[in-house]
Parts: sequence; structure tokens; C-alpha cells
Amino acid sequence: MKQIASGKRGRVYDLGDGQIAKYYVPDAPDTALEREVLAARLAHDHGVPTPKVLSVDRDIAQGRVVFEYVSGVAVSWYVLKRPWRLFWASREMARCLANLHTIPDTQTPNLKTEMCKEIDSLSCLTSDTKQEIRDQINQFSGPDRLCHFDYHSSNVMVSDGACVVIDWGAARSGPPLADLAQTCVINRVDSFPDGTGGVMRLVIRALRWLHIELLIAFYSHYSQDHSYASVRRGIRAWQRPIAAARLADDIAYERTALLKLVNSRTSSL
Repeated sequence: MKQIASGKRGRVYDLGDGQIAKYYVPDAPDTALEREVLAARLAHDHGVPTPKVLSVDRDIAQGRVVFEYVSGVAVSWYVLKRPWRLFWASREMARCLANLHTIPDTQTPNLKTEMCKEIDSLSCLTSDTKQEIRDQINQFSGPDRLCHFDYHSSNVMVSDGACVVIDWGAARSGPPLADLAQTCVINRVDSFPDGTGGVMRLVIRALRWLHIELLIAFYSHYSQDHSYASVRRGIRAWQRPIAAARLADDIAYERTALLKLVNSRTSSL
């Protein structure tokens, strides 16, 4: 077995014969496997381009999920090597996300409940700030849809000229614009590849900015429920709660930028 990817919830191995297996790490939440399987199957059954779940093994320590193997490269690397394809990649990612957000979801954990728990766990925010943000979250309304909640250009692959969504480990049910706001926040606080020089950092930063602007515009076009203006308003409204909840992931290079967003009353998005 050859390891081909790893993340905070698990490691992925190529099993051969068109299959890959995700083994969950010992400190992954007990619900991680069930969440990912539920979300991946729900998305696949509704026509979202994503690898099919082939089998689930709960007897192995921490569990294992076998998916069909999809060859390709992450959108992030695809665009870095072909920047002229950014327009296409942003459009296809927006189309996938808008389609995903048409799927009713009562199976995966509730987004607002999960976010409130994550915010409650923080020691870096005052009790008053946490209560204020929880109140803001609970004011949001609307139908619950399937949300990927880790939707960015490293979790979407280009395979045979089409986009394929992977890694459903953070999925939850909730307001679609919270999902899109999470994408914008991730894009804003993300790091650079090791060894990236100053000029290339400027190039990547410009590509990321343009990618999000295009993603928002195309998402508004494909969405059945939101105009461009309402999408931008929704992102601005969700940005502070999203940043606060993301602090619970304790990613060192994101911390300063996330705290800045939490402490800010305005948004540049």
C-alpha cells in the first residue's frame, strides 16, 4: 500500500485495482467516519462528482473507508501551473458548490450547533465575545442543505477535464452561504507552499483573490436561491462566526489572521 495523502483526520492509501482507502488517525473524532460516509454517499447519490464509497470497515481501529480511485491533480496545483485556466476552474468549482447546496440534509451534524460548540471550546476569546457570536449564529435562518465546509482548491481535483470533490470529513447541514463563507475565510488565511519566494507569493495571492471573486460571481449565477448582492451580504455576515469557529482547529499559521477577522466589525470581502 502506498500512502498518497494525509490530513488531520486520516491517511489515504492507494490499494490498487481502482481503489483507495482512508484510515482515520487515532485522535480523529469518533463520529469522523460516519460523517464522511454519510456526506459522501448523499452527495454521490445526488449527482455531485465525488468518489463513490465502496465499503466501510468499522472493525479496524478508528475505522477505514474504501473509495473508488479518481486520478487527477488538485485545482490549486492545476491553476498554479496553468493560470489561464483559473476562470474555468473557478466556474466549475462554483457550479459544483451551487449544485451541492440544492441537496436537503437532515443526516449530517448541524452546522450552527457544531460552530457554537467549537466557539465554546475557545480560551482565546472572552465569554462576552463568545456569547455575542453565538447569538449572531442563532439569528441565521433558512433551510438546511448539505455543506462540505472544507471546500477549497486543494479539496477539488481536476480529473479528465472535470472537477471532482473530495474529503467530506468536515461536512455538516446548514445554510449554504455559511459554507461559501468558510471557503472565503480558508482562502484568506491559507499559507504558502514551502520554499515559496517573494515574487511567487505575490502571484499566488493575486490568483487566490481573483479565484474568490470569480467563485462568488459564478456561484451567484448558478445558485437557485441567491443573487450576487445577497451572496456577498451573506459572506460578510458569516465571516466573523466562521473565523471564530475555525480557531478551534488550532492551526498555528491561521491564528493571527483569524483573530483579526473575529475582532473586526467590518469585512473586505
